[in-house]
Amino acid sequence: MAGANVRVVPVAVISLVVLSAPALAQGLADLARAAEAARKTETDKPAVRVYTNQDLPAVGRQAPGTEASGAAVANDVTSTPQPAPAITPSSLEAPSSERGEQYWRERMRPLKERLDRDRALAADTRRQADALMQSADRCFRIGIVCADYTESLRLSETHKTMLADVARDEQAVVALEEEARRAGVPPGWLRP
Repeated sequence: MAGANVRVVPVAVISLVVLSAPALAQGLADLARAAEAARKTETDKPAVRVYTNQDLPAVGRQAPGTEASGAAVANDVTSTPQPAPAITPSSLEAPSSERGEQYWRERMRPLKERLDRDRALAADTRRQADALMQSADRCFRIGIVCADYTESLRLSETHKTMLADVARDEQAVVALEEEARRAGVPPGWLRP
């Protein structure tokens, strides 16, 4: 008799789950319909404006409705704005025929010096942080909390920012090397 009751309970639970599934699905469908109706009737939201490149002013172009003198003019919808010529750092510098070995060395030298300086500072900061952490470990072993631990954490965070500076400096060096390569400069001109 006890065995029959054990078999009836799982069958009852399964049948309850199977029979309630359509009611649950019907409730979800009703909720979806109500949400869709609410979205359709909601008209108080402002229209979405999509901005394109034509909507944005170009660098070096005057603001719409002004002349070169700055005086206001009537908007002319029939005229199309002309894009401003692209200004690149290379176009502002001397032409490539005037760029000799000295020019390229003078451009690379400060980049390399800054990179070397930032690398040395980062390495020194890392050494200081490691030394302070070892000192803090000795304090912790004997049950004393010391300020070396806090200072070590501060120096570790400083080291992370210094590593970002080193990465930025390396990118600047690589960018100049690439610019020189494109200009046909011999690699030896960039070496100290």
